[in-house]
Amino acid sequence: MIVLLLILAAGAFAFADQIKALAQKVALANPPAVSTRHLAAAALVAAAAVAFAWPGAEESPPPQPVPSVLSLAGKFTSAADAAITAGLTAELADELEWDGQQPDPAIKTGQQIELLRTRARELRCAGEHLGERNPAAREAIGAFLDAKAGKAGGNLTAASRSAWVEAFRQISKAAAEAVQ
Repeated sequence: MIVLLLILAAGAFAFADQIKALAQKVALANPPAVSTRHLAAAALVAAAAVAFAWPGAEESPPPQPVPSVLSLAGKFTSAADAAITAGLTAELADELEWDGQQPDPAIKTGQQIELLRTRARELRCAGEHLGERNPAAREAIGAFLDAKAGKAGGNLTAASRSAWVEAFRQISKAAAEAVQ
C-alpha cells in the first residue's frame, strides 16, 4: 500500500504542471455544482483512504506462557528423584498449611520447618540424600527457598508460614515439570 502511495506521490510531483493545467481547463469549461452532500461524501472517502493507508497500532504478539517461578528441568539425575521431590514438597506444603489452621499449631518456628523437611526426606528416602545425587537441583531449591521463605529460624507469622507453603508448592510444581 505504501509503495502505491509513493508511486502516486512521485507521479504527482513529476507531472504537477500538466495536472494543474488540466484541472484549470476542466474547471473553466464546466464548473461543477457541488453540494454539501458531495463535500461530505468526498470527506468520508478521503478519511477512509487515510485510515486505510495510515499505519495502525501494530498487532501485539500473542501472550507468551508465564514461565514457572522455578525451573528444575535438567537438574535431576533421574525422573524418580524429581518425582520424589515433587511429592515430598507437596506433602510438606499441605502439612504446614493444615498445621497453621489449628488452634495451637505444632510447627511454630522456621527451625521446626527445617527439621520436619529433613526428617520427612530421611523417612521417605530411607536415609538416602537426594541432594547428594542431584547437586544442581539441591542448589536451585536451596536458593529458591532462601529467596522465597527466608533463612530465619525464628517464630512463624501467618505471612511467613504462607511464604513457606507457597515456596514448597512451587518447588513441587517445578519438580513435577522436570519429570516430564
